[in-house]
Order: sequence, then structure tokens, then C-alpha cells
Amino acid sequence: MDVTFKIGTLDLHSILSTYNVRYETTYQKVITTLDNVEHPFPAPFRPIVTFSLFPLTDLQSKSVYDALSENIASVTFTDPHAGQDRALTMRVTSDLDSAFGLKSIDGNRYYKGGEIELRAK
Repeated sequence: MDVTFKIGTLDLHSILSTYNVRYETTYQKVITTLDNVEHPFPAPFRPIVTFSLFPLTDLQSKSVYDALSENIASVTFTDPHAGQDRALTMRVTSDLDSAFGLKSIDGNRYYKGGEIELRAK
């Protein structure tokens, strides 16, 4: 895939299996006018990046899990809607334990597969 995708300093573009960027409309507040009509005041669109990876080695799996387990990370990604790279602070909203299984009792994890979702703050 010809995209940029980094979590912190970890470059994942070469091991991406699927990649999707969509936008969510959020509302900062709701303004109620004197005639009791509510008007939502939209905030800027919030990007949501969903991705999955090809099978990983043990070392790759550990580094990806460690980067994602920070829960809040700086993510650089290609926005196909705008046609440019963006760098945003994002948080993990998917269940990492369902994507990364426990391989041994010493805490090593392996990538089982599945989609991982990152949402902009």
C-alpha cells in the first residue's frame, strides 16, 4: 500500500493488510434559542483510522503492541480524502487483547489478527 502510517516512531506502512480512514461528526455544544429550538454546533470532523496487519514476527508483534498499549500516541497517516499526510494525537478504541493474544506467561504477545481502531482526540 502506498500510504504513510506511523505510530510514534514505529513505521507500519509495509505490514498493513487493510487501511481505512473515515470521519466522525462531533458536536461541541447545543445552542438553544429563545423559541426553545436546539441547534447543534458542530466541531471539526474527527478522523478514525482502522487498520489490520499482515502476520508479524515476535519482535514486530511486541513493538506494535507496546506502541499501541500506550493508549495515546502520535500517529502520522495518509488521509486519502485530503490527499496529504496528517500527524495527530490519537487513542486506541479497540480491544487490544482480542487482537494480541498472550503467547507465554512472561508477557510475550503475538498478533492474532483483526482490525485495530484509532480515534483522534
